[in-house]
Amino acid sequence: MSLSIFINYRREDSATESTLLYKDLVRSIGENFVFMDSRNIEIGTKWPDEIRESLATAEVVIVVIGQKWLKISDEYGRRRIDQKDDWVRQEIEFSIKNNKTIIPCIIAPAQCPPKEALPDNSPIIKLPEFQEIEIRKNYWDNDIQLLIARLTGKNQVGSTEADSPAS
Repeated sequence: MSLSIFINYRREDSATESTLLYKDLVRSIGENFVFMDSRNIEIGTKWPDEIRESLATAEVVIVVIGQKWLKISDEYGRRRIDQKDDWVRQEIEFSIKNNKTIIPCIIAPAQCPPKEALPDNSPIIKLPEFQEIEIRKNYWDNDIQLLIARLTGKNQVGSTEADSPAS
């Protein structure tokens, strides 16, 4: 398989879920085809260069969004997503500008932020236009298998309404 995947995430929001996602993708697709900064960057490496190179060669960028993704702030109380030097923002902007396949991966019960909540002076405002996939913690394996099936183009009997937890 030659599909190259880059995982974009906020450590303060979804590090655990992103690591689990990484491990599941590696198990199904292969370690050489999935990039996550905390898993792939060796000590002593110039990490900004490594991130830029991996992002440039990725075909698919999975944007992991948890409940705090939009609210994470710096030490002065300013939202990180509003800052031009925010790495999560930079990675998404690069991906949009370079026509990468972008998959917002929503960790339930989070929701993809509406464009009104995103910086309007940035390409990131287009993020809600990309078809998302929801990953439910109680149905993790099923939802991840659905994501993998869609990434690899394999047909699978996936998530159905019957799989959803009762309200």
